[in-house]
Amino acid sequence: MRSVTVLGRHWAHHSPSAWACIVLVAAALAIGAGCGRGKVPLPPRSPASVSDYVAVPFPPRAPQVEIVPPQPRSEAVWADGSWEWDADPSDANGGRYRWQPGAWVVVPEGVSYARWLIVRRKEDGQLFFAPSSWHDEKGRTVSAPEAITRAQSGRSQVEE
Repeated sequence: MRSVTVLGRHWAHHSPSAWACIVLVAAALAIGAGCGRGKVPLPPRSPASVSDYVAVPFPPRAPQVEIVPPQPRSEAVWADGSWEWDADPSDANGGRYRWQPGAWVVVPEGVSYARWLIVRRKEDGQLFFAPSSWHDEKGRTVSAPEAITRAQSGRSQVEE
């Protein structure tokens, strides 16, 4: 009678296609471990201002997947893409979201970035949206730094 180890019995039931899947997953994990070694530099962060929030009827989709191009200059930081709400009283929904692609920017001294976010009021469930914005050291909203290089995305920039 042949002696079979516990490990041998476990692996013996895998078909050749299962082995191929195991090898492919292992290869993908090995390749993925080598990617993303460097961190993308981000701008200094700040909270959204209370005045930035607007009531919206529905939340945006999940953020779009973007391809971050190589850093164009050493002082450039990556500002993530973000949804913006375009209010339109003639629209049945009151407006729509528009995707603003991420970009490499050079941030002026003392300026910080507040990421877009959406919150729900506990009392009545009303949604409020705050778009991404840039603030000076006193918390005042300032113009966004000029984009050096923008991300590429394969999806529509407007949410219907």
